Amino acid sequence: MMTIYLMGLLLLAAVLFFVVIARPNKARFWWRILASTAVIIGMGLLVIPIKSINHSTGRSALLILTEGYQKDTVQAYNKDNAQTVSVAELRQVQLDQAAAIHLFGYGLPDTGLLDFDKSKIGFHPSSLPTGIATIHWNQALVLGQALFIQGIVNNLEKKPLQIVLCSGYQVLEQISIPASAKVPFQFIQTPKNLGTGQYQLLLLNGKDTLSKNPVPFIVDATSPVSVLMLHDAPGFEQKFLKNWLTDHGYSLAARTRISKQLFDQAFSNRASTNLNNLNANLLSQFQILLTDEASLNSLSAQEQYQIRNAIQEKGLGLLVTTDTVLKHGSILGNRFSLKANLDSTSAGRLLKMNGLDTAWHPQLFKNSHLILEPDQQEQLLVMDANNRGLAAVQLEGLGKIGFSVLEQTHLWSLAGKQIDYGKYWSQLLESVLKTTISKQTFKVGTGMDFVGTTTDIQSFQANTENGLAILSGTTIHLLQDKELPFKQMGQFWPNKAGWQILVSPTGQIQSTYIFGQEDWKLQQWTKRIKQTEQWLQNPSRKQSLISADKLMAEKQLMAPIWAWLLLILGLALLWVESKLE
Repeated sequence: MMTIYLMGLLLLAAVLFFVVIARPNKARFWWRILASTAVIIGMGLLVIPIKSINHSTGRSALLILTEGYQKDTVQAYNKDNAQTVSVAELRQVQLDQAAAIHLFGYGLPDTGLLDFDKSKIGFHPSSLPTGIATIHWNQALVLGQALFIQGIVNNLEKKPLQIVLCSGYQVLEQISIPASAKVPFQFIQTPKNLGTGQYQLLLLNGKDTLSKNPVPFIVDATSPVSVLMLHDAPGFEQKFLKNWLTDHGYSLAARTRISKQLFDQAFSNRASTNLNNLNANLLSQFQILLTDEASLNSLSAQEQYQIRNAIQEKGLGLLVTTDTVLKHGSILGNRFSLKANLDSTSAGRLLKMNGLDTAWHPQLFKNSHLILEPDQQEQLLVMDANNRGLAAVQLEGLGKIGFSVLEQTHLWSLAGKQIDYGKYWSQLLESVLKTTISKQTFKVGTGMDFVGTTTDIQSFQANTENGLAILSGTTIHLLQDKELPFKQMGQFWPNKAGWQILVSPTGQIQSTYIFGQEDWKLQQWTKRIKQTEQWLQNPSRKQSLISADKLMAEKQLMAPIWAWLLLILGLALLWVESKLE
């Protein structure tokens, strides 16, 4: 159809210009040319839709301020008396009337309350201040399991900061964060008490507290980590380790050879049993077997077979230490290739645990010590300053095998470095522990839920007749999932911070922690920025998000009045010119 219109216009133009040019009387020639051109353009504008760009400025712009907005950024867009409004005062009519919308700060706390036309929105997120940029910890523990608190501090200050882990008024650990640096950190603690607990993580700038955030956790009383220790001779290393395991709530059984057929047996946090014969029934009572390589190699072939089978078939974790043996016995085989390290320079006398923290160890001051050969199947746990492996773990069937060349770790404790000692053994024991599937039938929230925000509840149980739960005295009705018959879902909006108790219809009790609105502000802001950006990138009403650095532009059809005016003006000029003749 458009082609026909164009051909018609071209034919009309050809006729009009031919008449003007062929006319013998050349008086007012340019009048007729201009009039004919106006007629053609007017006709063209009537039949061909022409769009113009109308830049929306002035009062048509709406500037929405959310938490953390920067005044300088807002001022750059506050032109021609643009309307400025906070997100708390925002109304739907303002969004409908605005031709351009600019959003400043850390983003919208809830994108579902108002109906936005996303094609008109430009988002200007603010930069995050100094603080703990990311954080993670394993909130649910069993007795004896280590609590790993890991994160990254973004220090924008020009002087060092201190990040401190506290329990009440007691300082457990602290780490210095260099100036103008983004540094990872890690704390490792093993809570000794059952039930719910809470640490505090502080970020200090001298005497000023930049942030103070809770680190809640819950220690399950069902089953502490069970450890079987086997050693061929008594020693200080075994004595210190047994005391540490006992103090940290591990279920411990220890067998130490006194003579060829005589063993000393010790038990902590568990009932006694006969440890003389290592059979399948005995090994099934333990999650971790802890020994040194010489003791492992001295076991009978039948006992080694039972251990290997328990690792591969039952998920037993084996943790072996040595500082003298270069060639392994039958259980380790070709795993964990070793070589002697003759480098005695001071550069190698520090070690790194999990790539995050450094610690001194007296063994590294010896002129020669063993190191692990690189292997793609190994996960390195402890390295020296030159990234040479000192402890690693490998998968073996359903279980794991860990190996360390560090002996005499009790010297850490004698040197007053109990934190390093605890970090080392917590990490090694955790690395070989079999991952277990939670038996909880309820899942509450994400692990970091805040007061006043939507928190999800999911129930996983075969009996779906009673679709409700009671959380801190509030009854929450659960809806049946359409596809999964054993799954129900619900939501609640917590109005107070702290531990919340959930009770299922079957009497199951579960604790979950709700953070206050002032807790973990950087995590809230980061999440809000990401949610706002993702929401804008998934259009619902109109176009997708356009550049935030340009004023919005709306495409509008040119008003037909201009086409009619040109057409009428051209025809009038032709009529007047003919009368003058």
